Amino acid sequence: MIAVHAVSPLRPEERDESLDLIGDLAEKSRAEPGVIDYRPATDVDDPNVVRCFEQ
Repeated sequence: MIAVHAVSPLRPEERDESLDLIGDLAEKSRAEPGVIDYRPATDVDDPNVVRCFEQ
């Protein structure tokens, strides 16, 4: 199994739009062959950082 962890900073003024796009990315990524799971999450220490975990 391969696990990928990506960190993406967000511009505060574009946060809502970015989160919508990340939600679409997660949905499409989960539908790809071989993907077990794809989870984006905001960082508890910095709400303008998103961490994505893919298996």
